[in-house]
Amino acid sequence: MLCGSNAPLSRPPSPPLKKQTKTKRRQSDYGRPEQSEEEFRVLASYSPLHNVALPEGGKGQYPAIILATGDHDDRVVPLHSLKLLAALQQAAAAPGGGASPQRNPILGRIEVRAGHGAGKPTAKIIEETSDLFAFAAAAVSASWKDDGGAAA
Repeated sequence: MLCGSNAPLSRPPSPPLKKQTKTKRRQSDYGRPEQSEEEFRVLASYSPLHNVALPEGGKGQYPAIILATGDHDDRVVPLHSLKLLAALQQAAAAPGGGASPQRNPILGRIEVRAGHGAGKPTAKIIEETSDLFAFAAAAVSASWKDDGGAAA
């Protein structure tokens, strides 16, 4: 996770707690939580998805968040990002439909026809990087200064 002063930018978040694509490759990283209660508990202890809670005991709000993923990622299932976004949005929603303290955006950026990053066309890399930096700049109220195009 890349962090600005209050604007987390993240790549796909959650380690797999159940079987998913390419699981055998991940066993050396994550173990086999579907076969071991102890490995499941360890993995769940640091899984972002399984540890969603509002800051300040439910009275605060999350900072501005954007999660970026590709819809064809074969290493980190894009559903992990979507599930984490949904969990964060649900946690931030006020119970009973009342006023939520959450004012910062919780967004997802899903690149279509893109995977984990390798082989991504330069144009897509530039677009994604621009979007993420623009989001971070807006989240910290950065101001843009134009020098009029003068050469240094």
